[in-house]
Amino acid sequence: MKEQEFNKEFLRRFTDNKLSGPEYETLMQWLSSLSPQQQQSFLNEHIQSLSPVALKTSSQDFEQLRNKIEQRDTSKKTVRLWLTRVAAVLIPFAIYTGVVNWQNKEQPVVNIASRMPAVSRRPVRMLRVINSGVYAKTILLEDSSKVTLSAGAVLSYPEKFATGKRELSLIGKAFFDVKHETARSFVVRSGDVKTTVLGTSFWINASAGTRKTTVKVKTGKVGVQRLTEPAIFLLPGESALYNQISGRLSKIRPERHKLHPLKTAQPATALSFNETSIKSVISELEKQYQVKIVLETGIDPALKLSLNTRGKSITAVMEEIKNQAPVIYEIRDSSIHIKLQ
Repeated sequence: MKEQEFNKEFLRRFTDNKLSGPEYETLMQWLSSLSPQQQQSFLNEHIQSLSPVALKTSSQDFEQLRNKIEQRDTSKKTVRLWLTRVAAVLIPFAIYTGVVNWQNKEQPVVNIASRMPAVSRRPVRMLRVINSGVYAKTILLEDSSKVTLSAGAVLSYPEKFATGKRELSLIGKAFFDVKHETARSFVVRSGDVKTTVLGTSFWINASAGTRKTTVKVKTGKVGVQRLTEPAIFLLPGESALYNQISGRLSKIRPERHKLHPLKTAQPATALSFNETSIKSVISELEKQYQVKIVLETGIDPALKLSLNTRGKSITAVMEEIKNQAPVIYEIRDSSIHIKLQ
């Protein structure tokens, strides 16, 4: 075939009838010098450089066009005239043929979704819980973590956590029992303080009237930081105190309290409790150990406990209660006082 350079833009302008007179004449002269086989070869070679277009020409018109090609005059003048008349449909016809053949070939699977315009996601609904009661209130989050809100506390959190992070905000006092997830950290914001864990249990006291925020760890490891400052890491029993006035965040080592000796009776039989209210548990313990036990304000008397007293002292039983619920206890003379942590 005679070599001639026609780029994609040139061919597009030709099919749109936008060639200048000299450009059009050059193409016609070159096409007229080719045999029908060479013309078809040229079209097949360049079909992929043209974008498919909507064609309205019927198959009968194409057949008539083929007949004209077969019956064309061999003189250069006749060929040039024929090319002038049919060039506008010759390339579209080739385009049509190429497109049909292309569509009939096995094509790779295309991910249509990747070409679709991005669909705006439905915004996540934010929830806000205010504990306006006198007892602690437990909230179950969508990741199975639990938050026990003290009276007056406010918790704000998304109905469904994000893929990479579980984030909440707290005003007041609460106990967190967080389900461990390595891929999603659990973040609690309380004013300028951010507490980050993967899966632990801890207390936060961010009561507005105190002008301070306290974080205390029950189990696991907790990171506490102020704004963008480096984090302080806490282990079980350790606390962090943030002073809102000075803006200082400090770590507090656990104090070792000397327990007052408490004389109690050793029960003759063991007690066993399964999902029993703390009020009922305390009542039975008082009888068995012959000691006064006081539930202080803020503890829900319906709080459930499961434990047994076989071979245990009253102090060991209190430790077990403390491990199951967000409470602490103090021994005062001959009585035990249980209060919220």
